[in-house]
Amino acid sequence: MTPHHAPTRRGLVFLEFIMALAITAMVAAAIAAMVSAVSSGELSRRDNRDYIVRTYTATSRLSAYVARSRAVLAVNGGDAVIWLNDWRGGGTVHATEIRWLIFNNVDDSIEVHYVDFPDTWTEVAQALEDQEYVFSPASPDWSDWSAVFSTYNGVGYTSSMTLVDGVDTVQVTTGSSEITFDIEFKTAGGGGTVGHVITIRILRPEAPIL
Repeated sequence: MTPHHAPTRRGLVFLEFIMALAITAMVAAAIAAMVSAVSSGELSRRDNRDYIVRTYTATSRLSAYVARSRAVLAVNGGDAVIWLNDWRGGGTVHATEIRWLIFNNVDDSIEVHYVDFPDTWTEVAQALEDQEYVFSPASPDWSDWSAVFSTYNGVGYTSSMTLVDGVDTVQVTTGSSEITFDIEFKTAGGGGTVGHVITIRILRPEAPIL
């Protein structure tokens, strides 16, 4: 009579099944780790690309205003006021020659604000409303220029545009002929921030008559 080995065979099948499950689990874990690494790498590359684009854009747009301006009039935290040009002449600051660079922490952006009269106004009407500002010999502080902005903004004679977006925080400092923006950008994944310092030198500085 042939010996019956069914119990042993069933034991081997069960052991093979357990081994197959273990191997499947290890393979699944390896795949999961690989997918996670690929995802992290892709996110990192996306963040790097986004960082390069943001910093290049920020530097270009801020430089377009600051490098060709006459002077930095005041800074306050994340905001700055610059005298863009002297197109009305006289060496004094007129309202339409000012640019307010303001950090909007609601929209996470740096905006430029400026006096903008209605297109329907004549040149004479605009000139009459474009006030000249001559301050005391001491350098005017932020509150002076903030009051100028509030005056025109209150009657609807200002416009604005976004220069830099995706900003978490910004700190502005200034020297004799340069201005520095220490910016923390939000990452593309939204999980953190990355810092960048932009220092812009005024090419032809000229202090206004105060």
